[in-house]
Amino acid sequence: MENTDNNSKVCQTFSIKAYPEDIERFNRLKAEMDGVNNSRGALIALMDFFENPKTIKVQDPELINSIAELNKRAEEAERRHKEAQQLAARLQAELDSANERLSQQDELSRNDTRPENVIEIEVHPVPFHFLKKMAEHLSKQKNADITPGYILSDLFIKDLQNPLSNNLPYTVSTSEIERVLNAYKREHPEEYK
Repeated sequence: MENTDNNSKVCQTFSIKAYPEDIERFNRLKAEMDGVNNSRGALIALMDFFENPKTIKVQDPELINSIAELNKRAEEAERRHKEAQQLAARLQAELDSANERLSQQDELSRNDTRPENVIEIEVHPVPFHFLKKMAEHLSKQKNADITPGYILSDLFIKDLQNPLSNNLPYTVSTSEIERVLNAYKREHPEEYK
């Protein structure tokens, strides 16, 4: 057949000699290809795939199902990982809370084991200054270790016996007490606002 139009293409016959197993293989591939219904389409698809392997996409239903299953498993694993992290955070908070309660109970039990005659008092720094000075004075005088607590206890007993007397080992002038108190106020102005 003669072509009169230079722009139109003429189909030509193209034959290849092949072994029966190669023909069978070709026919099997042709049957698996999407959108291919004849040998010419299968040959063109194979050539396109060879020339541009990234642009040809083979949609294997088995592969698509496997990918979907893997994605589903990955989502499930991510969900379980988040749940495990939340559980770990809750357990850590409970552990911290239990440790705090245990620490408080230990503190209470330590306080409960102290003898009844042991008390804790907070003495203002100015009187405590003079208590320490008296303890130092008596320690030197008696050549023994005298504590501020001992002085308070001893003075209490002596004043119980004679409340009208001054049982302090020495006296301090009002001006000296004011000097120490003013020095304390300068060092700790936040307490005197």
